[in-house]
Amino acid sequence: MPMSFSIDRRLLFLAGLFSTVGCQNFDPSSLPLADTLGLTSMAPVPEEVASRYGPLAVDRIKEIKVQGMLAAKGSSAERDEIARRLAEEIQQESNPVIRQEIIKSITKCENSIAELVLRAGLNDNDVDVQIESCRAWGNWHTSDSVPLLSQLLRNEAAPLDVKLAAVTALADTENEQAVAALSVALEKDRDPALQHQAVLALKRLTDRSFGNDLVAWRNFVDHGDVDQTKTGGASEAIVKWPFSWWE
Repeated sequence: MPMSFSIDRRLLFLAGLFSTVGCQNFDPSSLPLADTLGLTSMAPVPEEVASRYGPLAVDRIKEIKVQGMLAAKGSSAERDEIARRLAEEIQQESNPVIRQEIIKSITKCENSIAELVLRAGLNDNDVDVQIESCRAWGNWHTSDSVPLLSQLLRNEAAPLDVKLAAVTALADTENEQAVAALSVALEKDRDPALQHQAVLALKRLTDRSFGNDLVAWRNFVDHGDVDQTKTGGASEAIVKWPFSWWE
């Protein structure tokens, strides 16, 4: 709904602009989102420019996505070759958006080369690349997924957004070992957003539901069940923000 409203406002602005200045000698390609709104189409990059500066980022992303689709359907040898090319490319790539796409595509190769790239992705200097790498490890369901995500979750220097992605990825592993790994996110001094995400992950991984009672969840993670004699019947709720729309 907000997006459609935003587009409608742009169209009203354009209508007002055309009525004011007229359409004669007006070039719509100079307007923001002109191609998205269907007012014009992007002209192809001249061959001499492409040969000097290489393909546009949008074209490279399309090709990387194609490589991912080929890897998903390809043989072991084909996946190895695709992974090798993508691994070489990501080492030289300065654009974090393209590195994200490489992570997405190389994940589909499911081989040792892809594993090395995904390990490195967790330490990328761009937060969004780290988040994409977390998602990849969560979807891979390998024996290394839980230890790597757990290590990232315990890293005090890791950004909150990356830790949130690691928590969600731990739930995606569908591995019972992820339950214990989530204990660090439930600790008293943790960010409420991280605690909330951990509770959601535990609900996905287990058949238990203790609401937002952090004491109950901690006892369950640490002891396998809720023992009120150890808590004196006390409970501790997740700190609530004064807004509810973010949940």
